[in-house]
Amino acid sequence: MKIRLSLTQKLLFPILVALILIGFAINYQANLILRREAIAGAKHNIADFVKIQAKQQVTMPADFSLADPQKTEQIFSKVLEGVKTPDIVRIKIWAKDGTIIFADDKSIIGKNFKENKDFQKSVKGEIAADIKPPLKAENVAEKGYKQLMEVYVPINLRADERPIGVIETYYKLDSLNESVIRAQREISSI
Repeated sequence: MKIRLSLTQKLLFPILVALILIGFAINYQANLILRREAIAGAKHNIADFVKIQAKQQVTMPADFSLADPQKTEQIFSKVLEGVKTPDIVRIKIWAKDGTIIFADDKSIIGKNFKENKDFQKSVKGEIAADIKPPLKAENVAEKGYKQLMEVYVPINLRADERPIGVIETYYKLDSLNESVIRAQREISSI
């Protein structure tokens, strides 16, 4: 016994499959855009927050040097107090030459990591961010975290000047990832 399908039935199956595939593609693309925009927003919010905290303490280009280690410690300890939150877990302060002049990990102070590409972008005035497992040479103390976003913030005394240094923060992505996953589930359920 052979089943005969009408023309409508023959066309309906491929159309239905095509619609399902298009729905999956749209959902996938929407999820990518959602995550990318959430991360970009977090990056810029962190940079704005760090700049506000730095402007309260940093008054001159010499503040971004190891010429007076006690003064450097005093200035950037206050910046650290203002910046550290449950999600911002680490901080490093870079001089323009790539030397770490302050960090909550004291073992890297005085070391130079000028080859770091994100630092190089930031010292030229660009906010740089990097999301990946902490594997770089200067990231020994961050190895216990699952996923961090390193945000490199150029610090200027005035908007029309070149950066006098860079403040790098480590933002824990746990709560952002959870929010994105919840939004993705809602999008997928539509």
